[in-house]
Amino acid sequence: MLKLLGLRDAVSAGYKLLAFPKLKLLEVNEAVIFKAQWIIERYSLRPRDAIHAATALVSGESLIVSDDKDFDNVREFRRVGVMEFARNLGLNLQAGGHNA
Repeated sequence: MLKLLGLRDAVSAGYKLLAFPKLKLLEVNEAVIFKAQWIIERYSLRPRDAIHAATALVSGESLIVSDDKDFDNVREFRRVGVMEFARNLGLNLQAGGHNA
C-alpha cells in the first residue's frame, strides 16, 4: 500500500484496515513457520511473504488480500487486491476517500 498511496495515506488506510469489524489477527506459530518453509521451497516466495501465505493456509483461508502479485503463483489460495477487496466491502481507501 505504501507504494500505491504514499506514507501518509498508507498509514491512514492501515488504520481503516485495523478497524474492519471482523478483522482477526493470527499468531505465527511453529506450524506456520514449517508451512512457510514449504512455501519458500515450492513457490520461491520471500520469507515474509511465505509467512503471510502460510498463516493463511494454516488457518484454513482460501483468500489472501494483497497487492503483491507473487501470491498469484500459490495454488492453495486466491489473491485479491486491497482496493478491490475494500470496494467489495463498500470502503473507499483512496486518498481523501470516505467510507460509504
